[in-house]
Amino acid sequence: MIDNPVNVQNISSNESYTHDRSHSKEKLKCAFINVCGLCSKLNNPDFVSFVNDYDIVNFSETKLDCYDRPHIDGYTFIGKNRDICKNKSGGVGLFVRSHLSDNIAVLEMSNENCLWYKFKSSDSIFATIYIPPEGSLYGSIDIFEKIENDINNIMSVYDNSSFILFGDFNAKTGKLSDLLIYDPFIVDNTGIDDRLDDLPVQQLLNLGIPVDRYTEDGSAVNNYGRRLIEMCKNTNLCIVNGRCDKDLYIGRNTCSNKSLIDYVIASPGLLAEIDEFLINDFDPIYSDVHSCIKLRMGCKELCNHDDNNSLHQDQDFDSSMHESRQCPIWDTSARGNFSNCLNNDKMVELQVLMDDVWECKDYSDSCIDNLTERVSELLVNAADQCNLMSKKTIHKPNQNCLGLTRIVTMLGKNI
Repeated sequence: MIDNPVNVQNISSNESYTHDRSHSKEKLKCAFINVCGLCSKLNNPDFVSFVNDYDIVNFSETKLDCYDRPHIDGYTFIGKNRDICKNKSGGVGLFVRSHLSDNIAVLEMSNENCLWYKFKSSDSIFATIYIPPEGSLYGSIDIFEKIENDINNIMSVYDNSSFILFGDFNAKTGKLSDLLIYDPFIVDNTGIDDRLDDLPVQQLLNLGIPVDRYTEDGSAVNNYGRRLIEMCKNTNLCIVNGRCDKDLYIGRNTCSNKSLIDYVIASPGLLAEIDEFLINDFDPIYSDVHSCIKLRMGCKELCNHDDNNSLHQDQDFDSSMHESRQCPIWDTSARGNFSNCLNNDKMVELQVLMDDVWECKDYSDSCIDNLTERVSELLVNAADQCNLMSKKTIHKPNQNCLGLTRIVTMLGKNI
């Protein structure tokens, strides 16, 4: 639903939270919820009425297959199902108002946990994401790496792209900072102070948006949570929860078991466009345990169709931005097989070489590099023989977008 524009100003005791929003902008109303099975909900008039309140409703855990045809009058459904599963599970999708659907292009990516789409007339990239829980059959911390690769891949095509991700990440992040904080010493001694405005932390400060994170979730941070924080820092994105509108300084829980695992994650500049953000009360009509996240943002440029900027669904991404590398597969049950695959002759040679280094006290860089290379070769060859290595395609990040982040990170580690 496109609303009339409004100006919103929230004043806190610590600082002003003000955004300069133009009265000429139309508004896009979005929602996200882990629906835990979409088809059964569509039989409930209250659920259909809920969808009718929004222009785009993003869903995770749609639990659909190729034979399902979700339908609501006035809306177009776009979905991505879990390819291989015994029973219907997982899946992501969205209902978009039909008059907007012609201006939406789906970015075809291989990651089944993420549905990427954009308005053809804008460089703003949207995503609906579902990451299964840690330890579950389909859960894997490697999914975060796939999302990072998708982001880097997209940025290689759209240099000025910004992102807004809706998702159930099953990540408990606590109050961990999602921003790369620069050290004043590094800034003073490297001459990069003129580029600090490119960093997310400075963008939030310039917008008067809190840098610190807030959450009601007092549970321990899990592995997914730490990896989500790392992903935000690697991609220059930040968590919207706890930073906008009615959720400002709160970070309300999104799951009925008192945890925050559903997030909106965005490019810092897009937070200036958000004039409504809240976590609805839990309602069993809409989900099994999850609350709905409601968001409204400026979208005048999103809703104007421009054929010159259209992106076709089958657009190929530049293969020169791809590279392959081998990555280990961690499997404790294969330790015996791995030990048997270690080359005894190579181990003897390595022991002799290490004894020579110890006796000659040759600790030069070239000598240590040689030892490291031989140890690495020994372990990788053994892992490869027992199928504990997999080849992954890595998408090279856009250097213009991520260069400053890497410089600051590298300098900080060196110092």
